[in-house]
Amino acid sequence: MLEKLALMPADTQKVNMLFEVLGAIDDREHRLELAEQAYYISASLNYLWGQAKSSYHIGECLNKTRNFANSFKNLEVAQTLAEEIADTKLISDVLFAYGENMNDLDSLDSAMYYYVQSLTLADSMEYSYRAAEAHYGISSIANSLGNNVLAMQHILKAKKYYEELGTNQNAWHIWNLLGIIYDELSDQSKAFEYYYRALEVAKRSTDTNAEIIVSNNLAILYELIGKSAEAKELYWSAIEKAHVLGLDEDEAYLLGNIGCIFLEEKDTIRAQAVLMRSLTLTKKAGRGCDLAYPYEGMAELYGIKKEYDSASWYYDQAILLAKRCQNHMLVASALRHLGEIQIETHALSKGLKHLKESLALCERFQLIEERVKSNFSLYKIYKKVGDLGTALRYFEAYQRSRDILLSDQERVEVSKVTANYEFEKKLHLLAFKEKAENLALRARLDKQVSNTNNLYLILALILILGISLGRSYYLMQRHNQKLVQINEEKNTLMGMVAHDLRSPLNNIKGVMSLVNLDHVSSQEQRNYTRMLNDSVDNMRDMIDRVMDMSAVEDMKINLDMTPCDVTTLVNKVADNYEYVASKKNIVIHKNYDDQVYQALIDSKYTMQVFDNLMSNAIKYSDRDTNIYLSLERTDRTVIVRLRDEGQGITEEDQELLFTKYQQLSARPTGNEESIGLGLSIVKKFVDAMGATIQCESVIGEGSTFIVSFRTA
Repeated sequence: MLEKLALMPADTQKVNMLFEVLGAIDDREHRLELAEQAYYISASLNYLWGQAKSSYHIGECLNKTRNFANSFKNLEVAQTLAEEIADTKLISDVLFAYGENMNDLDSLDSAMYYYVQSLTLADSMEYSYRAAEAHYGISSIANSLGNNVLAMQHILKAKKYYEELGTNQNAWHIWNLLGIIYDELSDQSKAFEYYYRALEVAKRSTDTNAEIIVSNNLAILYELIGKSAEAKELYWSAIEKAHVLGLDEDEAYLLGNIGCIFLEEKDTIRAQAVLMRSLTLTKKAGRGCDLAYPYEGMAELYGIKKEYDSASWYYDQAILLAKRCQNHMLVASALRHLGEIQIETHALSKGLKHLKESLALCERFQLIEERVKSNFSLYKIYKKVGDLGTALRYFEAYQRSRDILLSDQERVEVSKVTANYEFEKKLHLLAFKEKAENLALRARLDKQVSNTNNLYLILALILILGISLGRSYYLMQRHNQKLVQINEEKNTLMGMVAHDLRSPLNNIKGVMSLVNLDHVSSQEQRNYTRMLNDSVDNMRDMIDRVMDMSAVEDMKINLDMTPCDVTTLVNKVADNYEYVASKKNIVIHKNYDDQVYQALIDSKYTMQVFDNLMSNAIKYSDRDTNIYLSLERTDRTVIVRLRDEGQGITEEDQELLFTKYQQLSARPTGNEESIGLGLSIVKKFVDAMGATIQCESVIGEGSTFIVSFRTA
C-alpha cells in the first residue's frame, strides 16, 4: 500500500488513500508523518475537506506526544474548516479530541463539556462509533468526580454501542471501567468479573498498555480483599512490561501501588526504593496530578519511621494536588492519615478536624472504603480520650460502613469468582503431555461411569496430579531463570570490584612514590600519609558498597539518607584527585563559594559517584587541559556540575552511556584501562538516592555531567 502511495500523483485520490492508511496503523510517528503529507497535498490543491481531516489527525497525534499547544492549534484549524464545509461528523471528532486534550491536562469540567458536545452531534446523525467513545469519556470523568450513578449510565450505553458495532472484542477499556465502577460501588464480585473479562481482551489488544492498566486494577482489588501475594505478582508483572515498553507514567503509578503494599508490610527499605523511583518517573513525565500518589506514599513511609515533620509535609503536598485535580478519594485518604499523625503528635484539635473533614468527603462522594477507615480512626481517638458516647457512635457507623463494603454473601461470591479464575490460570500452566492425557482420560471416564462416585474421585485425583505437575514444572522454570540471573549478577559484581578499586590503588601507588623521595619534608610526608589513609578508607567503602550492588538491583539497598554538605564531598574528591590530575598537567578548578549546600543523600554513595565522574574526566582528557567543578542551589535541588575539556561524547554513545560493559568510541588519553562499568554504577547509585544525572557534550570541546540531589 505504501509503495503504491509513493507512486501516486499528488491529487485528492492520494489524500483519501492516505486517510485509509492512517486508519489502519497504530504507530504515532508514522501516523503524524502521513497526516502532515495529506495536509500539504490538500493545501496545494485547496482541498478543504482534506485540509480539515488532516489537521484533525495531526492534532490527535500531537495529543499522544503531549504537545498540547500545537495539538489545539491544529484542532482549531480542523474545526474552522469542518464548519465551513458543514461536515458535522468531522466536527464531532474534533470536539471529542478537544475533550481528550482537556482530560489529559486534568481540566475535567472542560473535558466533560466537549465530550457532551461531541455526543450531541454524534447522536444527531447516528454516528455510533463516536457516540460510544463520547459515552465512555463522560463515564470516565463522572467516575473520577465520584458520580458513579452517572458513570454507570454512560458506560452501559457505550457497552451497548460497542456490541451493536461488533467491535466488542477490542473494547477492553469498557470492561475495565465497568470493573472500576463496580469496585467503587463495593460490588467486588462484579468488579472481578469485568476485570477478568477486560484482561482477556487486553491480552489480544493492539494497545500496548492495555494489559498493564487492567493488571493494575485487578491487583488493587486483590489487595482490597487481603490477597497481597496475588496483588504483588500482578504488580511486578505489569511493572516489568511497562519498563520494557518505556511507559514511564504507567511504571511510576504501578511502583507507587506496590509501594503501598510494602508499607502495609512495614518493609520500609523496599517501600522507599520503589516510591522514590515512582516519584522520579512521575516528575520526569510532567504529570502534576499524578504526583499526589507518590507524595502520599512517601508521607506514609515517613510516618512509619516516625519522622512526622516530613510526613506532614508530603501529606500537605498530596492534599493540595489532589484537591486541585478533584481526586476525592486521595484527598480523603491523605486527610485521614494527616489527622492520625497530628493525634500521635498531641495536636488533638487539628487531628480531629482533618479526620472529620475526611469523613465528610467520604459521605459526600460515597467513598465507602475510606469511610470505614475514617470512622474507625475517630472511634479509637474518642475511646482513648474517654468520650465513650461519641466513640460508640463512630463505632456503630464503622460497623455499618464495613457491612456495606463487603457483606458475608459478597465474600462468598468474591471467593467463588477468584477461585474460578485461579483454577483456570493453573490449567493454562499445564503445558506438557500430561495435561492432554489427563483431560482426555477424565472425559472418557465421565462418559462411561457418570453415576459412579468412586470414579469421580479418581478423576479428581488425576486432575490434581496434573495441576501439581504443571506447577512443579512452572516453579522449576522460574528457579532456572533465577539461577541464570544470579550468575549474571555475580559476574557483574566481580567486574565492578575490579573497576572501582583501580582508582584508589593508583592513588596509593602514586603517593607512595612521592613519600620515598629524599627531598620531601616531614610536613609533606604527613600530607601524603593522610592521602594514603583516605585512599585506603575509600577502597574499604567501595568494597562494602560494590558488594551491596545486588541489593540495588533487587531494590533492597540500605540507604543512609541524611542531610549532608555537598561542598565538603566535592572538595574532598577534588583534593583526592589533584595528584592524579597533575600527572597529565590537568588543573581542577573549584567554581563555587564555601557556603553550605545541604542535600538529602547517602554521603558514601555520593562520594563514589563523584569519584567515578572525576576519574573519567581525567582519564578521557588530554594533557594541559582543565576540569571545572561548580555548585548551584534551587528551591528543591542541589546541582553539581563537572565539566572537562576532553574528547566529547557522540549522540550515539550518549544513548549507551549508563549501561553495563559499554566500550564507547572515546578512548582514555593516557593508556588507562576502561571496562565500561563506571557510569552504570553511577546511574544505579544516583537512582537509588532519588537523584538524577544527565550529560551534555560537544565533540572536541568536552563533556559536562550534571547531578541533581534533593535539598535537605
